[in-house]
Amino acid sequence: MYDYSELKGLLAKNNSNMSKLAKQLNVSKPTIYKRFAGKYDWDTNQINKICKLYGIEKNEIPKYFFSESVKQGLTFRPA
Repeated sequence: MYDYSELKGLLAKNNSNMSKLAKQLNVSKPTIYKRFAGKYDWDTNQINKICKLYGIEKNEIPKYFFSESVKQGLTFRPA
């Protein structure tokens, strides 16, 4: 599962949110929420449009769309 906290932070920095993004991409709010929850994948057209809207450079795409999430609360205990 991917972590979209950087993308959420970028939206907030630009006085935007998931609802506004849904309108900008011409998709429903539930669709956007499911994309952020990892239930739907982003398609390349949406990624490209978000990059144009929010000034994301091509080399920054992995930071916003493909960062692996880290499960918290897990502790390594050697045997």
